[in-house]
Amino acid sequence: YLSKAVYPSGRFDYSYYADANRSMKDYSLLRHAGTIFSMAEYYGVFKDNTILPAIKRAMSYMMKFFVPSIEDENTLCLLERGSIKLGGNGLAALAIAKYAEVTNDFSYIPAMQKACNWILQKMNSDGSFPGHIQFYPKGNYKNMVSEYYPGEAIYGLMLANKIAPDERWVDAAYKIAKWLINVRDGNKT
Repeated sequence: YLSKAVYPSGRFDYSYYADANRSMKDYSLLRHAGTIFSMAEYYGVFKDNTILPAIKRAMSYMMKFFVPSIEDENTLCLLERGSIKLGGNGLAALAIAKYAEVTNDFSYIPAMQKACNWILQKMNSDGSFPGHIQFYPKGNYKNMVSEYYPGEAIYGLMLANKIAPDERWVDAAYKIAKWLINVRDGNKT
């Protein structure tokens, strides 16, 4: 199903309304990256070569949305409609790492490394983040916090480390997890 939901452009038709025979116009690069990861996981297990062209188109499409970050042009962030999401960068790193792991195509690794370094750049020293959605190019943050984005960043950093080891990413993932456990969720039973 997912391979058939990838247009020739590489964009997913991930919300189709059968009763009206139309697709949703709104798009989410965060979901795009997560779907690439899912497809790559499937490919890694079943080696189903029929889905590989769709995965490659989806990867190519996602790469068009990486831009240099506001603070450091040597890092990259996934830009969608004027904003950068922590979870989007985490899932993009995850998708690239999984793609490289299952295909042995390492051509996207420099982008993955720069996306991971953007996460490090945004992280506070205690493992928290000043915000989860940053407006581009102004740099201010949207007043929105996601329960999921830090976890997506952790997963992206750790799988990226498996493909292109960098202890800074492991340290950052540890700090983020420690902050989530001890601070954000510290009072939960």
